[in-house]
Amino acid sequence: VITAMSQDPPPRRLVLGNSGYDAVVDALEKTLADVLADESLSRSADFPAQRARSA
Repeated sequence: VITAMSQDPPPRRLVLGNSGYDAVVDALEKTLADVLADESLSRSADFPAQRARSA
């Protein structure tokens, strides 16, 4: 922890231990997969370019 806090900049999040690291990485990979699976739908929610500029 001291080494991490000495970094410039210090980490915003620090996962400690092998099992903690593995659990966090697994959860983040699943979340990313969910987000990527709906990329097209997510991107389709933008306003059309001209409408967004005039608002």
